[in-house]
Amino acid sequence: MNAKDLQKIVVRMLFDQTFCDSIYKDPTAVLGDLPIAAKTYEWLRRADRRRWHVDTLRCARTLSVLLEEYPASAVLYARHRSLNSMLSFFSSKFFHDAIMDEVPLPLAFGSWLETSLFVDSSMVKLELAIARRRRLIPHAGNQSPYCLSPTTELLSLEEGTLLRYQKIKATLPSDPQDMVKHLMALPTRQDISKRPRSTKTEEFVIVDLSPNGGIGDSSEELYRWLSHFGDGLTHEEMVAMSLTLGLQHNDSLSLLQEMAADGLLIVNTNVPT
Repeated sequence: MNAKDLQKIVVRMLFDQTFCDSIYKDPTAVLGDLPIAAKTYEWLRRADRRRWHVDTLRCARTLSVLLEEYPASAVLYARHRSLNSMLSFFSSKFFHDAIMDEVPLPLAFGSWLETSLFVDSSMVKLELAIARRRRLIPHAGNQSPYCLSPTTELLSLEEGTLLRYQKIKATLPSDPQDMVKHLMALPTRQDISKRPRSTKTEEFVIVDLSPNGGIGDSSEELYRWLSHFGDGLTHEEMVAMSLTLGLQHNDSLSLLQEMAADGLLIVNTNVPT
């Protein structure tokens, strides 16, 4: 095992007491096929296990940072359960896999939050997309002649999600620290019933975090056209796709140039079209 993998295990032990206790009890059972020498097991268990959890607020501090990126989802979650119950994220598979696979923790947290019965999944989907675009995660087609900008994401959401997001954000303090304090002070209604399945129609949203962009709605036609660029397109593929959607050659070129000028699309001039 290399030092980097060992460090990841240490991080997991610091955050998850159950995992830490398992390392002391039977490390091979929880670490699976990781190539760990017996002396490494002994090194991990050499210290008094209580020392791993001297900092009792480590998870709470980290959760506070994560909530900065999911404020609207947190408000909706708090209608059913205390936000402190979100601390269970740090014992989840989402957390442990993120540490081992080097996935940004806010993205793993969003994926975990999507599985909750106590939050609007469409709202989490929106805030998770914003978190991805903040980190400029490349789209699959980023090496193609035409592709979505890393600041751009397209979403099909439950109708009304964007308006709910804007309304909730308008009620929250702008300073991140004040916002988290506000969130943690929200009263919990203790309504733990499962959110009913939505029968609403969908809306289309463009997350555009380029300097002059924003988060706004989109027509279905534009959403359908832009969505093809996620996996990348050649010029011929773009023209053929546009024709399928009812756009003539000149119209598709004009739209391509407009979307590139707005920062929604990237034209890789160094890649043959």
